[in-house]
Amino acid sequence: SEQSIKGISFDAEACKVLVGCVDFLDRPVMGFVRLVNSQNLDDFAESNIKVRFIFVLLGPRNENIDYIEIGRCIGTLMTNKEFHECAYQANDRRDLIEGISYFTNKSLCLVLPLGEFDSDLVNPIVEWMRDKMKHKLKKLLAESMKHNEDKSHISPLQNRYKKSISLSKDPKNKIESEHLNAVSKIQSNHLDYDQDMDEKNDEEFDPFRRTGRPFGSLILEIKYRYSKYWSDFKDALNIHCLIAFVFLFTVCIASALSFGGILADKTTKRFGVSEMLIATSMNGIIFGLFSGQPLMILGPTGPFLVFEEMLYQFCRKVVCLDFLAIRCWVAAWVLLFAVVMLGFETIYVIQYVTRFTEEIFAFLIATVFLLDALKKIIKIFNTDPLYVTEKYCTLDNTFWEKSMHNITEKECIFTREENEFIARSEPRLPSPNVALLSLILMIGTFAIAICLKKLRRSIFLGARARRTLSDVGMLISIILMVAVDNLINSKTGLNTQKLDFPNDTLGPTEYRDQWLVIPWNKNLPIWVPLAAFVPALLIFIVLFFELELTGMILYAKHRKLKKGTGFHLDLLILAILMNVNSFFGLPWMCSAPVRTLAHWASLTVYSKAYIPGEKPKLIDVKEQRLTNICVHLAIGLCLLAKSVLKMIPVSVLFGIFLYFGFVSLSGTQLFERIKLIFTPSKYCPNVIYARGVRPSKRNIYTFIQIFFVLILLLIKSLDMISSAFPIVFVILVPIRLFLVPKLFTHKELEQLDNHNEMMGDFESTLDFYELTHLPI
Repeated sequence: SEQSIKGISFDAEACKVLVGCVDFLDRPVMGFVRLVNSQNLDDFAESNIKVRFIFVLLGPRNENIDYIEIGRCIGTLMTNKEFHECAYQANDRRDLIEGISYFTNKSLCLVLPLGEFDSDLVNPIVEWMRDKMKHKLKKLLAESMKHNEDKSHISPLQNRYKKSISLSKDPKNKIESEHLNAVSKIQSNHLDYDQDMDEKNDEEFDPFRRTGRPFGSLILEIKYRYSKYWSDFKDALNIHCLIAFVFLFTVCIASALSFGGILADKTTKRFGVSEMLIATSMNGIIFGLFSGQPLMILGPTGPFLVFEEMLYQFCRKVVCLDFLAIRCWVAAWVLLFAVVMLGFETIYVIQYVTRFTEEIFAFLIATVFLLDALKKIIKIFNTDPLYVTEKYCTLDNTFWEKSMHNITEKECIFTREENEFIARSEPRLPSPNVALLSLILMIGTFAIAICLKKLRRSIFLGARARRTLSDVGMLISIILMVAVDNLINSKTGLNTQKLDFPNDTLGPTEYRDQWLVIPWNKNLPIWVPLAAFVPALLIFIVLFFELELTGMILYAKHRKLKKGTGFHLDLLILAILMNVNSFFGLPWMCSAPVRTLAHWASLTVYSKAYIPGEKPKLIDVKEQRLTNICVHLAIGLCLLAKSVLKMIPVSVLFGIFLYFGFVSLSGTQLFERIKLIFTPSKYCPNVIYARGVRPSKRNIYTFIQIFFVLILLLIKSLDMISSAFPIVFVILVPIRLFLVPKLFTHKELEQLDNHNEMMGDFESTLDFYELTHLPI
C-alpha cells in the first residue's frame, strides 16, 4: 500500500526472494546474490526500492518440501539485524551458514498446542527463556573469542567489532559505519565498558565527567550549551511551538493558582497568589533565557511547599522570629553550598540515587497532600459548623472574639500580630451551609479532574481529543467548579472563602507594606545568620535532588535531546533565583518534573508515515527557549485579570491538592506493591516486580519502604525537627546502596528498583504523572 511505502526509509535496500517448482531439476538448487551496489530493477519488485540482495530457490515438486515456507524463512532472516549485517560482509557460503546458526542460537522457540492462551501466563515463560538465552549467548561468545586465536578464517560475526571501528575511520564509508556501529552495540555486550566508550562520538558531551579543575564541568557545560544559544530561538519559529505554548500555559497556570492559594493558607498570607504568580513568571523568564536545559519548567512544587510550611511553623512557634528575614539568610547559605558543590564537581553523586529513594520521597509528599486537603476541609467545618438554624440565630459577636484568644502562650507576639491581622481581614460570624458547599466544591473538582485523567485510556472520542482533555483536566475542573460556586452564590447568597489579592495589582499581600525584605533588621538576633546554615543545608538537599533527578529524566536517551544538559548551570541559576526571591519576599521555585515532561511531550514530533500496525516513531524534539519564556510571561500577565481570579474558591484549589496527592500516590510502584500484598498471586498483573520476584521478598522490600515513609511522617509531625526530613532522604541513598543488597539478590533488585519498566507505550497510554515517580 501507499502508506506502507511512505513508512520505508529513503535509503532502504530490498531483498528479493524468488521460489518455485520446476520439472527439469532432480534436487533443490538455491543461490544467494549480493550486488556490489543496489540497483533499480524494472518490474522486478512490487515497489521502486533499490534491490541489493536476490535469493533464488528452485526445485522439483515434492510433498515433503514447502518452498514457500523456506522463502518466508529467508525473509525473516533478512529482517534480523545480526544476520542482516552478516549478509553485507559475508565472503563465502560458510559465513552465511554461520550467520544462520547464530540466528537460530539466539532465537526463542516456544512451541504451544493449538488454542487460546492468556498472555499473562505465557509472558513469564518467555522472560525466563530470554534469561536462559542470555547466559547461553555469553557462553557461545566466550567460546568464539577463544577460537579467534586461530586466524585462518575469521567470520563477519567474529570480527564485526573490529570492522566497525576500522570502517568508522574511513569517511567514504560513513553510512555503513554508522549502521555497523549500531549493530555492534547490540551484539557486543560481552565487551567491557572501555570498548563501549571508545565507540561513542568524541564530540558528545558527558555532563558527569570530572575535569579535575575547579568549576571545570560548569565551564565546559556553559561553553557547550551556549554554543547553540541562537538556534534555541530560531527553532521556535514554527506552529508546533505555538500549540505547545497554549497547552503548557493551561498546565502551569492551574498549578500556580493551586499552590499559591494553598501557600497563602499555610503561611497565614505571608505569601499569596499574587506573590506566587509574580515569582513563577519572573523565575520562569530568567530561567528560560539563561538555563542549560530550557525545556525544564520552574514552578511551585510539593517538597518546597512542605519545607516552606515547616520553616514558617518553626519561626512562628519555636523561635518567634521574622519568617521572611530568616529566609534571606537561608538562601544565602544555599548559594554558598551550590558554589562549593560546583567547584568540587560533585554533581555526579546524583547517579547513585535510585527509584527506592525517589518513591519514598514521592509517597511522603503525596501523603502530605492528601492529609492537608482533609485538614483544610475539617478547619472549614470548625469555622462554619453545621448548626441547626436556631443555633445560628443565637450566635453573637463574642464567638469570633473567643476564637481569636484561644492561643497558647508559646506563640508569643508573632501569633498575636497574626490574629490581629486575621481579625482585621475576616471579622465575620459562622455561616450555615458554607462548610457543606466547600466540601462539594472540593470533591467535585477532584472528581472531574480524575475522570478527565482516566479519559485518556477510555474508548470515547478520538485519541487526540482524549489526550488533550486529560492533559488540561485540572483547568477544566477549576472552571466548572467556579461556575457552580457562582451559580449557588447568585441563588442563595452563600459566600465561600475566595482567593485573596491586594488592592494594588503589583503590590504585596496586605500583611506587609513593601516588597523588599530587610534581612538585618534590629529585631533579628546576631546568631540567626549562622544558625540559618542548618535549614539551608536541608532545603539545598531538596533543591539538588529534585533539580538533578528531573534533569536525569530529560537526559534519558529515548527523549532524544541533542543540545546538551544543564546539571551544573541550572543549579547555579536556581540558587541565585532563591536569593532574589527571598529579598523580595517571594516563594521559592524549583524544577517541576510533571510540567517538565508535559513541556517535552508537547514539543515532540512523531513520524506521520509508518507501516500499518507499527507505532509512530519519535523523530525530533523542538529544543528551544521561546515556549518557556512566553508561558511564564503570560502567567505574569494574569495579574491583570485579578477580578476574575478573585472568583476562585479556596476549596476548589484544595480539590486540586487532593488530586495531586491521589495521582502522585497511585503513580508510584510502592503503592502498587502495597495493593499486591492483599492480592492473590494468580491475580497479580504481568509486571516485572510482580511476576519476577517471590511475594515474600517483594513484601519485605515494600515494608522497608513503608517503614521509612512512617519515619518521615513522624519527623514532619514534630515541629522542633519537622524541617529535618531531607536528612533522612540523604541517609536512604547509602542504605539502598550498601544495606538493602544484603537482603536481596542483584536480579531481585533489578526488577524491584527498575527505572525503565514503563518506557514502552508512552504516547498512547501513560500520562505525565505515571512517567515520573518524583513528587509533583
